[in-house]
Amino acid sequence: MKKQVEGLAGECYSSSQIFENTKAWLNTKEAAEYLGLTPNALRIKVSRGAIRAFKLGNRLRFKIKDLRSVLKYRGG
Repeated sequence: MKKQVEGLAGECYSSSQIFENTKAWLNTKEAAEYLGLTPNALRIKVSRGAIRAFKLGNRLRFKIKDLRSVLKYRGG
């Protein structure tokens, strides 16, 4: 049985699509460290729509590609 994952923008992905390349995905703590933020600051930015995230159950997952775009945009 494939579990469906919903992106915060409403896209749907199967869990196998999400974790096919696990190195391309980070959890909240890893993504916060990557961006130089606290996990709570990262969650706030996600809730405000400033950073794209995907929910797997009640957990957030982040694409490294999306985080690189954030760093590029803010000049980091």
